[in-house]
Amino acid sequence: MGPKVKNRRRRLVVNKPVQRRIVVGITLIPVLILIAATLAVAVLTGRVLDEASTAEENLPTLGYLFMALFVFIIAAGGVVVLQAVRYSHKIAGPMYRLVKSIESVREGDLSFRVTLRDGDELTDIADEFNLLMDWIVAHPPAGVELKLTRDTEESEGSQTPPDDDVMSESSDAEAALVSVGAAD
Repeated sequence: MGPKVKNRRRRLVVNKPVQRRIVVGITLIPVLILIAATLAVAVLTGRVLDEASTAEENLPTLGYLFMALFVFIIAAGGVVVLQAVRYSHKIAGPMYRLVKSIESVREGDLSFRVTLRDGDELTDIADEFNLLMDWIVAHPPAGVELKLTRDTEESEGSQTPPDDDVMSESSDAEAALVSVGAAD
């Protein structure tokens, strides 16, 4: 597996439409079940209170029990949504990086490599992308003349990621591509 970056993303929302679909897909059924449970508890608590008043009994702790259960259900729903957002971030961030990697390669940078953070999903795709780029550098397409340049000082500099959440690394064997005479 490729190198992992331990630092955190700077933005909570990396790809809003993708993250929205993931969060809704993960939370919809659990939240609906929690809402149904809350309504069932409210109805049953109301019936018990009605029966108690009919029997002229006082059940003061039942109201507190209902409120505690209501708070628990709201907190559980919040935890479900929070976990869904966290998980969507582990998918949307790598997707964003992969898209930016493909754009970089399309612009001619064959030295670009994808690195993901610890816990990110899609690491298999990132690893395969990096292997594909290594193979392309080692076996350039026929009819394309490559001019390889090395940028050792910049590539061996700091290991901190750029602000836009896209990271690239260059090794000594990798270089930027400048294609000469390639037909579009």
